[in-house]
Amino acid sequence: MKKLTLPTTFNQNDPRWKNSPLGTKGTIGQYGCLMCDGTMVVNYYGFRETPLTMNEKLTQNGGYDKGNLLIWSAIPRLFAGLKYSGKWSNDNPLTQAQMDQIRSAIDKGYPVFLQIDTIPSTSGLDEHWILAIGYDGDDFIVQDPWDGAEKRITSWGITPQKLIYSWCWYEGKPSETDVAEGCLVPNTPEWREKYEQIVGSATKWAEALKVLEIADDPNTTPVDKIKSVIAGYKSRETDLGNKLRDKQKELDVANQEIKNRSEQVSRLEKLVTDKEKYYKDLLNALKSDIKNLPKIVEEAQGRIGVLEGQLDEANKAKGRALNEAAEYKSELEACQKGQLPEPAKNLITKAANFLLNLVIGIFKKGGEKT
Repeated sequence: MKKLTLPTTFNQNDPRWKNSPLGTKGTIGQYGCLMCDGTMVVNYYGFRETPLTMNEKLTQNGGYDKGNLLIWSAIPRLFAGLKYSGKWSNDNPLTQAQMDQIRSAIDKGYPVFLQIDTIPSTSGLDEHWILAIGYDGDDFIVQDPWDGAEKRITSWGITPQKLIYSWCWYEGKPSETDVAEGCLVPNTPEWREKYEQIVGSATKWAEALKVLEIADDPNTTPVDKIKSVIAGYKSRETDLGNKLRDKQKELDVANQEIKNRSEQVSRLEKLVTDKEKYYKDLLNALKSDIKNLPKIVEEAQGRIGVLEGQLDEANKAKGRALNEAAEYKSELEACQKGQLPEPAKNLITKAANFLLNLVIGIFKKGGEKT
């Protein structure tokens, strides 16, 4: 039995990077198995990367084809001292020689990338990349990036010969770290816990640089630069705060103006409503008058007829009065001349008789009293 020791392992579904883009297509959680294998391998050879930093380097330096397909030659280009072995593939079950080739690479200290067909019974390739770090006869000990677990390849329920589809590796010198007294021993639970804390901090550091729009390498960016950028953001925040307050004042003025205008509009609406009602009532009254107009005209014509009759009577009375006036005038003129007409004489006689009777009556009443 042979087994290599990885300084750290990674899980593509780790929430720290699961939903991060893989290259420019998909996410690490969906398709990042091979990239996570590569990250474990470069850490094995003494480099310090996380899936986030590894993915960023590959994305920015032409490490992907068609958005998220790893270009094997990109890793030796980015990580000096590594050499790509080339890739072997076999559509048929692996031969004993091919199995020996994989074991030999592990014997030399090279973790081997294995492309497996997780469902060989189907016609398509149900592709997944795992990392062989040891073997026990024909059974390989692998690190699975899907869940970050170490397992045997036979746990898929299929012989390695039928499960493995392609294989390759990178040659390099594994990291050799002497453990000083008081230091943690690599690959122990204590060491892994501390390493995860450091990796987590590095990941947060890289994410902080990305948020602050600093394009420098996270591994070499000084703290002073971060402070300077943050100070610039604080100054900008102050300026934006002042502008926001000014805009808020303008908004308050605008809102007050809108309120005033709204009140004016309400008054105008009421005025328009009142006018509308007035003219509507007036229109209804006119319509009613127009409807009753024939009756009014008929009544007016009747009144006109009555007035015309009264006017005729008045004219006749006027004629009689004029005639009587002429007669009275003639009688008056005759009186002035001492010539009384017969009617006047009769009138005088009657008046004299009346006065005589009146005097007689008075004397009679006087005698009765004595």
